Amino acid sequence: LALDPAALRAAVAARLPAHMVPAAVVVLDRMPLTPQNKIDRRALPAPERTAAAGHLAPRTDEERALAAIWADVLGVDEVGVTDDFFDLGGESILAARTLSRIRDELGVRLTVRDVFSARTVAALAPLLADPSAAAPAEPISPVPHADGLPLSSAQRRLWYLDELSAGGTEYNTGVSLRLRGALDPAALHRSLQRLAARHAALRTTFATADGQARQRIAAEPDLPLRTADVRDLPAERRAAAAEDLLTEELGRPHDLAAGPLTRALLVRLADEDHLLLLAQHHIVTDGWSVGILTRELAALYHAETTGEPDGLARPGVQYPDFAVWEGRQRTSGADAADLAYWKRHLDGIQHLELPADRPRPAVRSTAGAAHRHPLPAELVDRLRQLATGRGTTVFTLYAGAAALLFARYSGQRDIAFGTVTTGRGRRDLEDVAGFFANTVVLRGEVDERASVDRFVETMRTTVLDAFAHDGVPFDRVVEELAPPRDPSRTPLAQVLVVQQTALPVPPSAGGLRLAEHPLPRPAARFDLVLEFTPDADGGCVLTAEFNTDLFEPATVARLTAHLHRLLEGMADGPGRPLAELPMLSAEEQRTLVDTWNPAARRSAGTGHGTLPELFHAQAARTPDRTAVVCGPTRLDYAEAARRANRLARLLVARGAGPETLVALCLPRSADLVPVLWAVLTSGAGYLPVDPGYPAERVRLMLGDARPALVVATRETASALPEDCAPLLLDECDDAAWADTELTDADRLRPLLPDHPAYVIYTSGSTGR
Repeated sequence: LALDPAALRAAVAARLPAHMVPAAVVVLDRMPLTPQNKIDRRALPAPERTAAAGHLAPRTDEERALAAIWADVLGVDEVGVTDDFFDLGGESILAARTLSRIRDELGVRLTVRDVFSARTVAALAPLLADPSAAAPAEPISPVPHADGLPLSSAQRRLWYLDELSAGGTEYNTGVSLRLRGALDPAALHRSLQRLAARHAALRTTFATADGQARQRIAAEPDLPLRTADVRDLPAERRAAAAEDLLTEELGRPHDLAAGPLTRALLVRLADEDHLLLLAQHHIVTDGWSVGILTRELAALYHAETTGEPDGLARPGVQYPDFAVWEGRQRTSGADAADLAYWKRHLDGIQHLELPADRPRPAVRSTAGAAHRHPLPAELVDRLRQLATGRGTTVFTLYAGAAALLFARYSGQRDIAFGTVTTGRGRRDLEDVAGFFANTVVLRGEVDERASVDRFVETMRTTVLDAFAHDGVPFDRVVEELAPPRDPSRTPLAQVLVVQQTALPVPPSAGGLRLAEHPLPRPAARFDLVLEFTPDADGGCVLTAEFNTDLFEPATVARLTAHLHRLLEGMADGPGRPLAELPMLSAEEQRTLVDTWNPAARRSAGTGHGTLPELFHAQAARTPDRTAVVCGPTRLDYAEAARRANRLARLLVARGAGPETLVALCLPRSADLVPVLWAVLTSGAGYLPVDPGYPAERVRLMLGDARPALVVATRETASALPEDCAPLLLDECDDAAWADTELTDADRLRPLLPDHPAYVIYTSGSTGR
C-alpha cells in the first residue's frame, strides 16, 4: 500500500487540532532498531522538505535572505514564506542563532519575540525595514594574545568566587564520553593536543597583578591525559569503580593561576570499552562549548586514525578576542536598556523558600549530588505539540511546570528562578569554546485559578522578555540591584531551570562508537538545578542537581516525580485550571489522608480534638524544626509555642476565650503566626482584618462580628475606626507571662472542639 505523506498529513490535519498535527510525515519500509530491539531514533532519516502543495517560494530579496538563514539554522533544504518556524523544529536556541545571523548578515536587530510572534518568513520580512531595528554589528577583531588580556564579565565573577572559596570545586564541570571499540590512546592524546591548539580557552590561565586578574594564553597546548584501568576488578564492580574515579577527578580543585584548567582522564573498563572525562573549570567552558569540543575531538581522532583531513575550519575568533570586544561594549553603555529592564523587573524580588530537610547553613555550602528522572518520549512529544500550537517552545512548558511546582512547595505566588542563555548572539561566536553562558531571572506570578493555556501564554511572555534582555551579564545585574548580602544564598536566584541544548555527541569516530555518559555532580552551585536533556529515544532526562546540606535524595526524587506529574497534567488538559492539575501520586494521597491524618486522630475523643492541642503536640515532637519562615527570620516550633503561650495568657487577661473573637489587623511578618496561635490557644476564634481594606469594610466587619479584642500595631491601627481601642502588639509587654502551655484551668471556660476557630468575611458570604 503506497502512502502519500502530504495526503496523510492533510487527513490528520482535518481531524486533529493544529498542535497535534505532525510537522512532517516520513514513510519507511521498516523501523530501524537498536540491539535491544527498541526504535533507533538516531538512525531515522530526517524529513525531506519539498515544494509540495501549500509551499510558497520567497518573492522578495528580504524573504529570500530570511529563508536562506532559516534553512541553514534549522537544517532543512528549503523554506517557504508561509512555513511555520516551530513546525520546522524551531526552539529558543535556534531562534537566537537565527537572530545572530540576521544581525550579522542583514544589519538588523530583531528579538526572539519577533520570531515567535511572526512564525513565518512572510510575517518577519516586513520588520527588516523598520529603521529602529537597524543595528550594524561591530566586528570582533583578533587581538595579540600577549600576557595581560582582560577577563570577560562572566570570567571576572568566577575568578572572584574562586578567590573567596580558596580552591573550591563547585565550578568544576566538563563532559564524559563512553568509547566502545578498539581505542588508540596515542591517537587520542594527539587529538587532545590538537584540540587545545585550536581553542585559546583550553590554553588559558589567570595571573594576578595588583589585585586584578588577567588572562594568560600559552603558545603551545598542554592538555594532560591521565589513564586508569579497572579491568582487574570483578565485572560487577567496574562501573562503580569508574564512577568513583570520575567523581574524584571532578573533585580535584583547579588552580586558576597555574592550570591546566582542562584535564582528561581515560578509564579502561574492558579491552574495547572506555570512559573519557574532560574535566574543566567553568571559567573556560560552558554547555555549548562542550558540544563544540566533543564534535571536534571526534573529527580530530578520526583524522589521526585514518589519515584523512579533519574537515574543521580554523576559528576566526578566539575567546580572548571576545573578552576585549565585550569590554568595549560595556564602556560604551550598549547594555543600558537591558540593565534598566532588570532593575524594574527584579525590584522587590524575594527568595524562593523551598522547604528543606535541614536548616540552611549560615554560610552556603557546595556539597552536591544529582538525581536523574526519565521523561518518556510520548510525553515530550505531546508537550512539544502543545507548545507548537501556542507559538512557544517546550522549554516554556518545563519552566511553567517548575514555577507551579515551586509555588505549591513554597506557598509563594511571586516565583523567581534562574535560567541560562548561550550568550552567543553572534554568528562568529557559534564555534568558539569559552564561558559565554549568561544567567537571567524568570519572574512571574502563579495564579492557580488560571487555565493551563493562559498560564503558558504568561510564561511565554516571561521567557521572551528575559531572553530579549540577556545582553547584560548577570554579574552587572547583581551589582546594580545590590541585594542585601546573604552568605547562605546565591544572589537573586537560588534555583535554576535549564534546557540542555549542546550539540549532540557524534555517534562514531575512527572506528569508535561514542555516547555521552552522565557526569557525576559532587558539587552544587545552587540550592537546586533542574536540567532537561533530550535523550536518544526522543524523551528527556530530568537531572536534579541539589545541595545535600539542604535536601535528602528521597526529597529530590519525590520532587522530580511531582514535576513529571504536573507536566502530564499540562499535556492532558490545556483547558483545565492549574489548581486541578494533580501533583501527588495515589499512594501519596493515601499516606496524606490515612497515615498522617487517620480518622482516629481526626476524632475528638483522642485527646487531640482542638487546634491548640495539635499545635503543642507538634511543638513537643519537633521543638527544633523550623515552624515559621519570613524573609531572613526563622522561628522553630519551641520558640513559636513560647511566644504563643505568653501572648495567649495576656489575651485571656483582656477577655479573650472560647466563644469570643479576636480581630487581627496585622502586617505579614514572622510574628503573625505566633499571634494567630496565641488567639487559638486562648480559646478564642480569630478574625483577620486586612489593613488595606477600605475603612467602611473594616467598620462593617468589626461592627458585625463584635470581637472581644482587636490586636494591631502602631502602623496598622490607622486602618481601624476611631472609636476602636486596639491592643498594640508593639507596645504590649508579654514577657511577664508564663510561656508554658495553657490548660482549661487557665482559660475563661473549657475549650471544646466545636467552638469557633475563625471567622472569614468574603463578598460571597456577606453579599457586600
